[in-house]
Amino acid sequence: MNDSFDIIIIGSGPAGLAAGLYTSRSKLHTLILERESFGGKLSNRDLIENYPSYPDGILGPELVSRMLDQVINYRPEIQLGEVGSIQINGKDKVVETSFGEYAGSAIIIAGGAHNKALRVPGEQEFLDRGVFHCATCDGPKFTDKVVAVVGGGDAGITEGLLLSKLAAKVVIIEMLPKCTAIKILQERAFSNPRIEIKCSTKVEGILGEETVQWIKLLDMKTHLRSNLQVDGILIYTGLEPNTNYLRGFVPLDNEGYVLVNKKMETKIPGIFAAGDIRHDSAWQIATAVGDGATAAISAERFLAKN
Repeated sequence: MNDSFDIIIIGSGPAGLAAGLYTSRSKLHTLILERESFGGKLSNRDLIENYPSYPDGILGPELVSRMLDQVINYRPEIQLGEVGSIQINGKDKVVETSFGEYAGSAIIIAGGAHNKALRVPGEQEFLDRGVFHCATCDGPKFTDKVVAVVGGGDAGITEGLLLSKLAAKVVIIEMLPKCTAIKILQERAFSNPRIEIKCSTKVEGILGEETVQWIKLLDMKTHLRSNLQVDGILIYTGLEPNTNYLRGFVPLDNEGYVLVNKKMETKIPGIFAAGDIRHDSAWQIATAVGDGATAAISAERFLAKN
């Protein structure tokens, strides 16, 4: 068993970093666990225009750096490692990771969510060979090429707009009759000469030889099928919570999100959840930060009583 902590925070996205800022500033012995890269999905975001105090917007990696620097000022312990399970051992909650076990009096689960898979033929076969999930990370590979973006929500349209700065053409594909992104994003996409938007269209397969060359489409209105020649396909049709290790431990909703009350408390005393991983999240940076602060305050009050 490694050191014992007052609070263990799982995840270092906006919710986890906000929680860590509050708990470590309150002089609570805090451990922040991260399995991949600090900042979560935020570290792959391009320009963020709707986070308060940045009138000209701010790049995702820069916002992560600022958040992380602020948290580090209060000296929490930060470790890399993927969480495999959580167990209760008396008053302690024991977190098992790929690098060892850690005990904490309270836990804040802020592990976020990952992109939903399309679950169509060719998706896994061509992963990283034309199938990708991040325009910031992989967009330069498709300079002057044709790229499809699956998803007409805020994230999909944002990724499409970013790709349009590099690609010769971007085709945004949405299964619903209309895109669901906010109006300002839709206006930018519809007025962009490099972007074509296909609604009521479903991707049924991804084809190619060494890399992606075509995608199979179904027109949901006419039921006609066609092939679209592309060099890559970015998939952003929604999120799935990173909660596989929590099944059977904390109550989850039908989609796997952690059920919490307005104080970010789960039904297990001393276990809290915040950000994209919780039920009914707004999936926004600002609300994730608010969740993290709320969870931290609730955890601090829990520790004061126990």
